[in-house]
Amino acid sequence: MGQVPSLGSVISGGPLSCAGLGGNSQSIISTLISGLQLVKSLTGQATALPADTAFTNSANTTATIVGLINSTQGTVTSAATAYTSGASSIGSSPDVKGSIDQNSQIQAQNGQSIVQLNGTVNTAAAAANQANLDRIAALSAAARAMQFKPFGQ
Repeated sequence: MGQVPSLGSVISGGPLSCAGLGGNSQSIISTLISGLQLVKSLTGQATALPADTAFTNSANTTATIVGLINSTQGTVTSAATAYTSGASSIGSSPDVKGSIDQNSQIQAQNGQSIVQLNGTVNTAAAAANQANLDRIAALSAAARAMQFKPFGQ
C-alpha cells in the first residue's frame, strides 16, 4: 500500500503509479482510467463547470479505489500467511529470548494490519467525500439551470 500514491495527488491529476502491485492491477487501472476518460467534459463548455470537475475527480477516485482494493487483497493474503507461520512457531523456542522475538513478530504484523485497516478506512472516507462533492455539483448545476438570464446575455 505504501507504493500507491496518495488519493489527494491522484484527484489533483497526478499519475497513478502502482508499481509493485500483484496480479493484473496495472491493466485493470489503466482500462478503468481509459474508459472513464472517454468523456472529458460533461457539459461541453470551454470552461470547466462544477459537474465537469466532479466527473474528473470521480474518475480519479474510482481508479485509486480499484488500485487500493487490489493492494489490500494482496496484503490480506500475505498477512494471513504471516499470522499462520507466526502462530505455528509460538512456543517452539528453547529460551525466553526466542519467545520474545516470536511475540514481537506477531506484534509487528498486528501493526502492519492496523496500518492497512487505517488506509482502507481513509479510502472509504475519501469515496464518501467524493460522493458528497458530486451531490453538491449536481445541486450547483440545478441552481445554475434555474437562474433567469434574459435572452442575449
